[in-house]
Amino acid sequence: MVYDLSSKVAVHTDYGITMSAEELQALTTGRQLGDISYEEFMHELKRRNVLRSGFDIDANKLRVQAEIESAVSI
Repeated sequence: MVYDLSSKVAVHTDYGITMSAEELQALTTGRQLGDISYEEFMHELKRRNVLRSGFDIDANKLRVQAEIESAVSI
């Protein structure tokens, strides 16, 4: 008998976490003041289901940079 030991299990522990308007404002203010990094801000939005679970933070950062560069060259 052969067993496949290559399987992996991911356990999601953030059950139904949502964000109130006050929490969103606090995170946004923290980001605007530079107290929270871009990555942490985006991770919190994703963790709290503001962004879809498949949202790719790194790919988004590249798209934002491309938009900024495009706007500068106009």
